[in-house]
Amino acid sequence: MPTRPMEGLRFIEAAGWTLVPAAGAVLADWGADVSKVEHPVGGDPQRNFAAHSRFNDAGSRAKNAAECVAKLDAEFANRTLADAIEMLDRQQGPWAVHQRPLEVSDDVQIAAHGTIQPVEAGDGSPFHLIANPVQFDEEPAHLTRAPVFGEHTEQILLGAGHTWDDLVTWKGDEVIS
Repeated sequence: MPTRPMEGLRFIEAAGWTLVPAAGAVLADWGADVSKVEHPVGGDPQRNFAAHSRFNDAGSRAKNAAECVAKLDAEFANRTLADAIEMLDRQQGPWAVHQRPLEVSDDVQIAAHGTIQPVEAGDGSPFHLIANPVQFDEEPAHLTRAPVFGEHTEQILLGAGHTWDDLVTWKGDEVIS
């Protein structure tokens, strides 16, 4: 019986930027056999960093977290967004530059994916909401507006067995609106 959760499993890691190699390191920490395939010219830009004993496994990175974050901050400060885009363009797999909320609404991929959808407010005016990007059936979720305050009060109370006379009394007493 394996003593670590990934013991006996084999993975091939084909990445050269922080997140996936970090995931490969965690899998290895959990006992997996991880084979790393690197770009034939540039290799892994994090190699020298990860090779240091203070940062070569999850426990060491946790113990030296402040220094680890400071070194990563310094490394990222030496690179431009254009540098990062160039490196990410060389890898396979999806990636995107982080966008601010107002930038997202102009993103053509997000529009094509159906992630931003028009919704009609209670007064009939249109506005947009961001749908969950996960699509299990490859169809965007259908969004509706949230109810306005007290919109379904009568329906709920009538469904609970109260009468219109009860509701009129409660409205007169300003218990409900």
